[in-house]
Amino acid sequence: MFKEHTGITLTAPIPLESIFDVPPDSLLLKDGNPEDGLLPGDVGIIVDIHPERKSFLVEFLEPNGYTAALADVLESQARLTTDADRVAYRFRKERLPDPGLTRGDTGPAAHILEQGAAITLTDSIPLEYIYAVPATSPLRDAANPEDGLRPGDVGCIVHIYPWENDLLVEFFAVDGSTVAVTDVWVSQVRPATDEDRVKYRFGKKATV
Repeated sequence: MFKEHTGITLTAPIPLESIFDVPPDSLLLKDGNPEDGLLPGDVGIIVDIHPERKSFLVEFLEPNGYTAALADVLESQARLTTDADRVAYRFRKERLPDPGLTRGDTGPAAHILEQGAAITLTDSIPLEYIYAVPATSPLRDAANPEDGLRPGDVGCIVHIYPWENDLLVEFFAVDGSTVAVTDVWVSQVRPATDEDRVKYRFGKKATV
């Protein structure tokens, strides 16, 4: 039921002192959230699974894409995320709208973007804004220090958030391994072409 890159919703609180990592500028540490930690209803994405402990490492994100917290979550403390959870998520519902779109407008390319479709980035996404980058990802190679994702990189849509004009996209290497998983605006992508796939720096020989 629970897999890597799956969205989960907390069903139990996780005190601040029990959270694996909380950046110093996290919203969890701002006024209004003193010592609260993570609360039921908070939404995150699984970045690693520990089957022997029946738990997983989950990243909780803020509206601007920064990490609010990284926490070990037991299976018994979570359930799969629903669309209603994402709308109600206290840190997510305030996300700033894309300047090129209005909330509820799916944009000119949206009618040809669907879950499982291949897309090509038209904007750069810095490494620090990316949800998950595996330790073996070529993004971590010395040849790509701090570059993140670039225009021309090709990925596959994992999930669509139509109320936010937002896509969850996974990028693959030539061997099928994950390069990165991240959130992008609809306005930051276009449908991938055969030429894009040929030129893709991490997947020239891959079929996306």
